[in-house]
Amino acid sequence: MGTDTRRLSVMSIENTSPNEISIIIPKKAIIEIQKLFINQIEIYYDQTNLIIKNENYFFFTRLIMEFQLPNIPKSFSKYQTECNVSR
Repeated sequence: MGTDTRRLSVMSIENTSPNEISIIIPKKAIIEIQKLFINQIEIYYDQTNLIIKNENYFFFTRLIMEFQLPNIPKSFSKYQTECNVSR
């Protein structure tokens, strides 16, 4: 999930871990992640930090913590749209 406090976006990625996570990533961090990472990545996180790395880059950002997550299924139930974007 990403937000700049006015807009909200949700993204799901394949998770090889048995644990499911929900995190809020700052908008500026998402823009940088999109620039740096195209292929496979490794994600590490704790309560306040996110680290993404691959063979070429290592990216660190703080997560947004002071934000109450909305109920996603209710918020987006009437706006379900799928979009494929090629790079």
